[in-house]
Amino acid sequence: MTAARKKGPFLLERLVAASAQGVCVRQLGGDRADEIRLIRLIRNPNVTPQEKVATAAGRLGLGSAARLVLAIQDTTVIKSEGGGGLYLHVCLAVDAEDGAILGIGAAHLLWEQRVRGPTENRSEYFVTSARLGGKGYADAAGIARACQNIQTGGDFRSNWQSTWEHQLMIIDAQVHLWKQQTADRPWPEDGANRAHLPYALTYEKMLMTMDEAGVDRAVIVPPSWEGDRNDYALEAAAAYPDRFAVMGRIPLNRPEARRMISTWLDQPHMLGVRLTFAGAQLNWLRDSTLDWFWPIAAEAGIPIMAHTPTHMAEVYRIVERQPDLTWIIDHMGLSMQISRDNLNTEAAARTCSMAKFPNVRVKLSSAPSYSHEGYPFADMAPLIESLVAAFGSRRCFWGTDVTQKFTVCTYRERVTHFTETLPFLSTVDKDWIMGRSISECLGWK
Repeated sequence: MTAARKKGPFLLERLVAASAQGVCVRQLGGDRADEIRLIRLIRNPNVTPQEKVATAAGRLGLGSAARLVLAIQDTTVIKSEGGGGLYLHVCLAVDAEDGAILGIGAAHLLWEQRVRGPTENRSEYFVTSARLGGKGYADAAGIARACQNIQTGGDFRSNWQSTWEHQLMIIDAQVHLWKQQTADRPWPEDGANRAHLPYALTYEKMLMTMDEAGVDRAVIVPPSWEGDRNDYALEAAAAYPDRFAVMGRIPLNRPEARRMISTWLDQPHMLGVRLTFAGAQLNWLRDSTLDWFWPIAAEAGIPIMAHTPTHMAEVYRIVERQPDLTWIIDHMGLSMQISRDNLNTEAAARTCSMAKFPNVRVKLSSAPSYSHEGYPFADMAPLIESLVAAFGSRRCFWGTDVTQKFTVCTYRERVTHFTETLPFLSTVDKDWIMGRSISECLGWK
């Protein structure tokens, strides 16, 4: 079989080598010490080839977690002898994006007296997608099983597409959840006027909606109309830690904020901070109110999500001065007012200008809210394409802010808008944008 191009930290210098003992797996170690241990194992005459393959397969998950993986199996000649010989039937895990060989999942030796037999399958292959350590196949053996379940001689693209959709991890980068206002849970004075819906959206309701739409996870952004509180969001994440995590609110203008931020990420299920600047808070970006916060957040590794559509110049100065601060631009840098003023294109261009800073990401969220058309929101496609081109798919996050213009389309249509109607997004782009990017950025494994 033709090996994928040799890139990546998990590249095998020589995947298999023939010897008197059979087939040996080489250089699966992540460092020199591990490599030495593996070489000693390989050279040990008392260790069978099957044990060597099993050892290599057992290490595969270390280098494959959170990657989109192609599993390829094929038969290759080890030793040709009189029209037949020794063949290796091997299942390899290959990074779907850069082609790096990640490791060996399974293998067995075949001895044939003639060329016919296993060599007839050498031009055929079995392909599937797998996300080791996440949704999909959780172990190296699963790759081999997946390969065996796909027919030989089939079309590569159709096989890949049919399995990719099933394996895609979909994470909504922003949802608001909240409880009804009560006497013992009062909202700020103007909270009711700002609520997206006239009723509460509980996490039980959101889970049912996610399941119906095929959404695996959601980042809860506590809504401003409840005030600076995170208790309900953290309750949801504690109840369903594999479905919810939190980007919390913090009262940065209060004295207790400095104490809170020092242990912010120690809170279970808390991944960062979400900031909104409205009314008097707009001045916080211009004056010295938050000068203390940015370097502390950068040093502590606290990601920031912020909606600042009309203050991109101030954000520019912050991220320029704090290159270690992870800053996530909400909603493509758009707003309802910008959309009403027909200035979406200009606002998206300002957001694109921020792509020069490697510490800046963008949420491609709430597109239906800013569109002037119905599904599939064709007027948003050029803006999304420009943002993906500027930032790259690894720095773009799909999201909905689903309660904003709740009835303009279904939750499922907000998913398929990206997975089915944007032809400029490749399969790999979708893998990153629909979930992998935000998972890696926020450290939500």
